[in-house]
Parts: sequence; structure tokens; C-alpha cells
Amino acid sequence: MPPQRAFDKLRLTILLGLVHVMVSLSNHDHAEIVKKVHWDVKEFTNNARKYLIFIMKLHHNYYIYILLCADGSYYTGITNDLERRLAEHNAGVDTKCYTFSRRPVVLKYSEHFRQVEHAIAREKQIKGWSRKKKEALIEGNFEELINLAKNRMM
Repeated sequence: MPPQRAFDKLRLTILLGLVHVMVSLSNHDHAEIVKKVHWDVKEFTNNARKYLIFIMKLHHNYYIYILLCADGSYYTGITNDLERRLAEHNAGVDTKCYTFSRRPVVLKYSEHFRQVEHAIAREKQIKGWSRKKKEALIEGNFEELINLAKNRMM
């Protein structure tokens, strides 16, 4: 469901809940109204929480990054928390990680994405690039990036 439709559905749920409470106030005694309002608020809260979680999943923060390793090689990765992941690389948290024996590492480049699918696609694209192409990206030399892409196609 697109984000706008999710927000519209949430607004409609709120409106219907308020109308339901108003109708309840005019047709029932006080004890029944309190029970009904409590149940409606609980149901609304659960629905609102579900929609907010759904929307947060759609619009999360993902990053692709390029690290310069101590041996001069580059490592390209993806994360949802850039600072934490850089610290993990430098701390050597995962002994099987490419960067474990190539510490310290330095962040040279990153890109932000809202959708994980886009971040994954970009990571795969960059991982397939030559060292020169990665360096052109890191330096922001887009003219060189285009030339390197043309040379590869020929």
C-alpha cells in the first residue's frame, strides 16, 4: 500500500472512531459508554500502531558505504545505522568479515536510501565496479565515472 493510502486509511479510522464514540454517547448509559470508548481506544491504538510500523518500514534509513581498508583495498557494504556499522568494522566484531584483518577502516563514501531494495541494488552495482570507478565516485568525479562506464562498454 502506498504511504499516502496508508495515511488516508489511518485518518479514516480516526474519524470513524470519533463518530462511533459520538453515537455511543447519545444512545447508551454512562457505564456502557465508558466500556465502549475504552474498547474503541484500545482497538484504535492497535490499528494506529500497525499503520505506523508499516509506514516506518516503507520509509526507513538505509545506507550503502565504501570503506578504505588499511591495506588500501575498498569494502562496499549496506547498513541501517552507519555510525554503528563503522564502529563494528573498526572493533573487529565479526572475525569472518573482509575488514577484520584490514583494520583500521575509514569511511570514504555513503549514500542514503529510504527503501532497502534501492540500497541493495546500489550496493550490488558498486560492488561490480572497478577500483578506478569507485575512486571516481568517492571523489565526486562524475565525468570520469561516465568515461569509465563508456570504456567498459567498448
